[in-house]
Amino acid sequence: MGELSLRNGSVIYATTDHNQYGHVEGKSLDHVMLDEAQYQDIENFDRVTLTMTQTQGKVSVLGIGGEGGSAYEELWRRTDQRVWVYDDMEWRDKLQFGLKKDHRGFEKRGLLVGEYLKDVLRGHWEITNPKATHWHGYWLPQHIFPTIPLTIESAINDYDIDPQYSIEWKRKHMSRSLYTSHVLGKFYKAERRPITREMIENCQINYNYLKILSPEQIGEIKDTYGDNVLICMGVDFGSGSPSQTVIAIFIIWKIRDSDKVQVDLKRVQLALLEPRPGENQIDQAEYINWIFKTARCDIGIGDLGYGANQVKLIQDGGANRKSGVLYSGVGSNKFYGARTIADETKPLLEFQKKLDEHGEQRESLKVDKTQMIQEFIDFLEEYVPHPNNPFEEELQRPRFIIPNHPNSRDQLAFIFHDWTSLVRIDMPETLEEDEVDKRVKARKQFSHPSDSLVACVLALQCSHVKQGWNWIRTG
Repeated sequence: MGELSLRNGSVIYATTDHNQYGHVEGKSLDHVMLDEAQYQDIENFDRVTLTMTQTQGKVSVLGIGGEGGSAYEELWRRTDQRVWVYDDMEWRDKLQFGLKKDHRGFEKRGLLVGEYLKDVLRGHWEITNPKATHWHGYWLPQHIFPTIPLTIESAINDYDIDPQYSIEWKRKHMSRSLYTSHVLGKFYKAERRPITREMIENCQINYNYLKILSPEQIGEIKDTYGDNVLICMGVDFGSGSPSQTVIAIFIIWKIRDSDKVQVDLKRVQLALLEPRPGENQIDQAEYINWIFKTARCDIGIGDLGYGANQVKLIQDGGANRKSGVLYSGVGSNKFYGARTIADETKPLLEFQKKLDEHGEQRESLKVDKTQMIQEFIDFLEEYVPHPNNPFEEELQRPRFIIPNHPNSRDQLAFIFHDWTSLVRIDMPETLEEDEVDKRVKARKQFSHPSDSLVACVLALQCSHVKQGWNWIRTG
């Protein structure tokens, strides 16, 4: 770390982002500038702003594009995302070229810089994300700069430079990820980040009329449609801050939209997704038991990792911690405890009557963590045909339905961060999508998924469980 003291009493610190911005902490800063931020530890950006708690200073973040779904992209989305719009859309045709002296004093052909450029390059910044009022963001793709040729022909004839500096050459010869991030200044879908914001938005975009449902409303749907719907619950039990318990309920619609459709892919609706605050395990189990009964759930799966006590109470019932009032269980053949294993050849195993942590015999599941996460990723990109026009691809819609009513939008806003933070840890960060050699590591591995993602993954797994059967599913 370097330190430069100025005569006016100001101090400039030059440091790195190492150790989660550890060198930045401990100083009361007025202005922080992060350069080449796409390579920094932006996951810990909040540590930077904490150094300005007293000064309420400024932060300037400079960088190119990067991985979609990363904390770096999330930071960009917090800005008003301004784009430069030229007043004259044909401004490139008015650029002047001729002989000029370069920085070494030699004459060569190139772009003539003069007063005329003030008129040619006149324009304005246009805000594309007006909801963001505190952060200004400026998108600067290479094609808005007059010093960079668009085509290979222009690079040779007008600028008299190597064609590799033209945007056309870069588009043809660079990897897609490199071109997207360095030339366009945008975010690309990296193979190491399998869930993107766009994948989630595609499941929402047509459902502005759908809301997150209450347990009572879900129960009414079950009463109305009976066996034509399957109500599935997934619960990931948290270990405490920052981890938390999350309850997810899916409605799997068994109704077939049309006899014209050859592939029978059932639509799946996210009906409820509820993160729970820190609470007593006994109270939590009673609450989940109540939701299961009220929503008329057919089946549920809970993670046994931090939920062994709650799973037992949900299955067998118990007593209210304060009043002592008894409540009945939902049964171990309807709500299952699950443990993760590492065996991709056996993605889901059902074991009947195995000894649990309490020395009792009860039904349980074992699921391969990697396989079930991959299944959910594939599920997000599955499409179903239109019932009246099954062969028109442009009319297809995602199989997964995520409510997007204005009243529910804020309730589900957290899933964008939670789900897109999933990372393939078997792929080094330095390898970009088009450069990954899939033979580097044969076994696929994911980072620890968020609680909300695990709850939804378990809810989807419910459709594979054959209740009342002693069976093994191997693929």
